[in-house]
Amino acid sequence: MDLFDIYSRVTRRLALCIYELCKVLTVTDVAKHFGINWKTVKAIDKYFLEEGYEETDYQHLRILAVDEISIKKGQKYLVIVLDYLTGHVVWVGKERTLVS
Repeated sequence: MDLFDIYSRVTRRLALCIYELCKVLTVTDVAKHFGINWKTVKAIDKYFLEEGYEETDYQHLRILAVDEISIKKGQKYLVIVLDYLTGHVVWVGKERTLVS
């Protein structure tokens, strides 16, 4: 593991620390803790999340669970589809309908 990523303004070690804190604190709280912009914290968190999660294997799905959460007044929803047996998130969308 390199100490620095190319064009990064923080060390990889600091970025990992920020990512770990984002698991238990809000992005705003982590940004205040380190005295950096919340957009930087969000970008670091997103980078590690995308690095850590690969494409979903749809071939072995047997039972699905679907839930929707209201995210805003005025009928705005977030739909979440889970593999019921493993609890892994299969799909997340901002609409109630699937768009191909």
